[in-house]
Amino acid sequence: MVRCLAAAALAWLAATPAAARVVLDYTTVGEFSEPFTYYNCGIGVRGSAQINVNASSGGPGIAVAGGNDGSFDSGETLTFQFWDDVSQVQVTATDVSYVASVAPGPSDGDAVPAELSIEAFGQGNVSLGVQAFSGTSEQSISAAFGGAPIESFVMTASPDSARIERIAYAPAPGTAITVQWANAGAYQGGQIETCGLTLSGSNTLNVGGLGAPGGGGVGVVGGTGGGQPDQTIDTGETLEVAFAEPASAVAYHMSSSFYVTVAGGVAFDLAAFGAQDVPLGTVHLKTELTSVDVSPLFSDTPLSRFVIESSPGGSDGQQLGSVSFVPEPARAAGELAALACALGLARLARHRWR
Repeated sequence: MVRCLAAAALAWLAATPAAARVVLDYTTVGEFSEPFTYYNCGIGVRGSAQINVNASSGGPGIAVAGGNDGSFDSGETLTFQFWDDVSQVQVTATDVSYVASVAPGPSDGDAVPAELSIEAFGQGNVSLGVQAFSGTSEQSISAAFGGAPIESFVMTASPDSARIERIAYAPAPGTAITVQWANAGAYQGGQIETCGLTLSGSNTLNVGGLGAPGGGGVGVVGGTGGGQPDQTIDTGETLEVAFAEPASAVAYHMSSSFYVTVAGGVAFDLAAFGAQDVPLGTVHLKTELTSVDVSPLFSDTPLSRFVIESSPGGSDGQQLGSVSFVPEPARAAGELAALACALGLARLARHRWR
């Protein structure tokens, strides 16, 4: 037991808390094209030409316009960068991986699918080298570069045509992440899960994409808000944002607000819940600002979820564009080891007093 406690103490001192992994699935963000850079969930992606996401001709994921607009092929590149979305500075990430799928187009004819190369860059844009990758199962970029923190990486397609379906990573502790629905495709769903955030509402959710009527963002189908009932949260409707892990520094941005019926801005209620879903209360807000800092309204308690509740008697409407937050660190390995030792000591004490 003494050895156990000593080992736990060393592990506690050496361990660095890590946030839960972020998984950005490009197959679930609707269909759209982006000529510059698409940012979401702390990841920016830029293509050597326009990126086509979920193009119906090539299957789900990211393709690059060029020889085959529905695939990623023939020397095309995709550059991925990791960002702190609030401070707008590049940051490093660990445990980085990707998933690719085979797409229609050229192939080198061998039995190895989705061949490509990746050059990774560490802090300060220092190259970590180039490695070859292939396959349609999850591929660990971090493992190929010795686990070094990665600030960005560049994928270069080989003759095999592929599509990039998702990127996953563990953000550095304290990194702020923004999950957004305003600059992507248009679609509907009873629940919408993006990068660990789950949206649900009092009715079907409607995500408006680029060029969608009423702008881009999330609304609840039904209601009467400003003549855009399916685009907004209005007239007694609710929209819940739930975090996979407790989150701090929570804020959200309205991509649009409609039909404000009272002076002083859009009026609505905001309810929040802490760890183990403990209710933290409800506040009534009236604001002309498009950004709402949620955490300070609830004493900066880490949140498990919050609920936007429009006034049942009003006609104000708003549209959820994005949510920013800092994931709470996962329990460190040393903490778990110390807990195991404590439980062992407790069992030993019970045994001695029998």
